[in-house]
Amino acid sequence: MAATPLTGTKWGDSGLAGTPAGTVTWSFDVTGSRYYAYDDIIASEAYRSLVRLAFDAWEKVAAIDFVEVGSGPADIQVGLDAIDGRGGTIGQAVWYYQGSVTTHAEIAVDSAETWSPFVPGGSNFYGMMVHEIGHTIGLEHSDDPASIMYPIASAYMSFSNADLAAIQALYGPAPEVGRLVYGTSASDLLMGASGNDTVYGYEGADNLFGYAGYDLISGNQGNDQIFGGQGNDVVYGGRDQDTVAGNLGNDTVYGDLGNDTVYGGQGDDLVYGGRGDDLVSGDLGNDTLVGGFGNDWLAGRAGADVFSFEAGQGDDVIVDFNAAEGDRLVLSGQTYTTAQVNGSEVLTLSGGGTITLLGVGTAPLDVAALA
Repeated sequence: MAATPLTGTKWGDSGLAGTPAGTVTWSFDVTGSRYYAYDDIIASEAYRSLVRLAFDAWEKVAAIDFVEVGSGPADIQVGLDAIDGRGGTIGQAVWYYQGSVTTHAEIAVDSAETWSPFVPGGSNFYGMMVHEIGHTIGLEHSDDPASIMYPIASAYMSFSNADLAAIQALYGPAPEVGRLVYGTSASDLLMGASGNDTVYGYEGADNLFGYAGYDLISGNQGNDQIFGGQGNDVVYGGRDQDTVAGNLGNDTVYGDLGNDTVYGGQGDDLVYGGRGDDLVSGDLGNDTLVGGFGNDWLAGRAGADVFSFEAGQGDDVIVDFNAAEGDRLVLSGQTYTTAQVNGSEVLTLSGGGTITLLGVGTAPLDVAALA
């Protein structure tokens, strides 16, 4: 396992390795930035949510207390800037320091990129943010493709064991993290406990359980069975064909690569299929469902659910769409035409792909069904 290199600087009262960072503030407000001119702020709530998840991912594994501030000076500023056009560098970070103590940092997201608020589509916004935050807290680029600090972005990006070892060497483990559990190349049974746990399956067909607490769980490779448990969990299937369930709490659940079966469970969940032909179910609560790429089947189940679609993401089927119960479609600016096919309403989207509303009758689609 190749070690993840360090920049030589860190947050905290001293630059001593293994000491906590204390509180590090961050903001979407780019007023008074020192290095980047910044084209604009990140205004979309979908993207903002992924930025928050990215900071939270690091906070779950190391002794850093990230606090978002609405305005005024912040330790880390995050905004949009034109870097080098589409398809090149998708994000950058700079940091200032005195001795070995970091004093200020800025993250620039390339405004020219084709971004998607959902991990499967466009450039991997969430993975890019975790990577750039990693630079601001002391990690350099790694030559290990499995590392979140690898300089070439991919559709699936997550912490490697070396990343976790490096960040905890700098700051120590997160207080009250509960358990930090790594899998092996075999098929593992890995369990969290009552704290805020981090569970990584690595290779093999793993069974992963978060149980109580706000957990971060990733199956990585192999055909995994993953269950978040109680708390507001972030759960990733990873590669291959996974079954992923958030269970209790307001969860963020990703199938990622492969043909996955993804459940939100109870609570108001964000449920993403990813790439592949997925089965995506919100279950109880008012959920947001995104099939992503591939030909997906989606079911909101109980609650007023939002089904979100972007251009060119395949031919999808919603099995229980009911506008009268509060279900809504988000088409990301696309127009559509409709037709009746075998008793179902079929929307053909201007950006490519179709949505079949199974069993929806011949009446024109109510504009209220579009969020």
